[in-house]
Amino acid sequence: MKKQIAIFIICLLLPLNTTHAAPGGDSAVLCDDNNPNGQCAVGCYYDGQACYKCPPGYYCTGDNLKRPCSDVLPYTSSDIGANSINQCYMSCETSESGVPHGTLGPCTPDDERAYYPADCNRCLLCETNTVNIDGKNVTNLCDSYFEHNGSCQPRWTTTRPASDDIGTDCTDGADIKYYIRNDAGKFDCYANTCENYDEYELVNLMNNRDFVCSINSQFMSLGKCIKKEINCSDTTEIQDACTAWQNSFHVDSVQVGGTAQLQNGQYDYSTCTCTTEHYPINSATGDEIGQQRMQCNYDVDNSTFNNRTCRHVSVTSCKEKYCVLETNNTTCTPTPAGYFSANPDTSCDKCPAGTTSSGANASINECGIKLGDNGTKFCDSVGCFNLPGSGIINSL
Repeated sequence: MKKQIAIFIICLLLPLNTTHAAPGGDSAVLCDDNNPNGQCAVGCYYDGQACYKCPPGYYCTGDNLKRPCSDVLPYTSSDIGANSINQCYMSCETSESGVPHGTLGPCTPDDERAYYPADCNRCLLCETNTVNIDGKNVTNLCDSYFEHNGSCQPRWTTTRPASDDIGTDCTDGADIKYYIRNDAGKFDCYANTCENYDEYELVNLMNNRDFVCSINSQFMSLGKCIKKEINCSDTTEIQDACTAWQNSFHVDSVQVGGTAQLQNGQYDYSTCTCTTEHYPINSATGDEIGQQRMQCNYDVDNSTFNNRTCRHVSVTSCKEKYCVLETNNTTCTPTPAGYFSANPDTSCDKCPAGTTSSGANASINECGIKLGDNGTKFCDSVGCFNLPGSGIINSL
């Protein structure tokens, strides 16, 4: 009776569901959430009867199969329950490069993706997946991994990393953000959506690159949120070009104006202007004719402001005997016959009725009666007549 009780107690103490004889005679461990219907969790495989934890040297992704780490030679080792190819590793002692344990650096001379973690005696191969686009295999950054603290971790995250780990941060206007690890080990920020699409536009930076971001076979548009319209005066490139034109044109001051619209991911700066007060010279006399405002548009092809795109847009003041005609209100012209200019007024004023002028007149006093057959007519009840002679008699 005592012998039977002892055997009963020993049976109670033995594990009931941990180790079983797996196919092939190897010892295997049942999964904690073993499913009799054969739907095994990741890190487990199905042998036709039960779900077992993935054995060392294999990885199990949740499709009931176990795959050998030898598929990625020489990364032939794994711990029990490995659930991804990223958990396969190579012992540092067996590395072809001979790098000692605990040294950061490539595991093999021809494979820069794998590193010795400083605190681990295993060499990792972090998976880099690609997507075929138009016959070209393009790296999928959102389905690739990098080594960090002894394990392979995703190259992307929506959680903002520590400031020291950020390479390029997102610009204003970004809403949902993705942080993607670059080759220098820093995270670059990309916007997936913008806060206000009335003000911002998402410029996709994944186009025409050697990498994409695809999650569950869905391509993500990642880029930067850029304002649809900006003031040209807020742009360093335009400010510098306007200053350069000022120096070459030898004017006292310039002012940047206009706005630039976003077109196909780039700003159209051709609408940006550089304006200055200009003092043109009468080429015949060498005299200044007045103060006029000159405005130049940005030459996109040459990235400059230059005289080819300049024009007079308004008149500030005209010198004596010069004025602004209604038909040409952007420059000072010599006062025409029949007009006078009362400086500093810029307009051309007509002489009083019955009088005229010979042109280039500074005041109304130079308006008078014109003599001769084509001169001023005097009329009464009998008829009209002209005063004989030639020239103009000042009448005021």
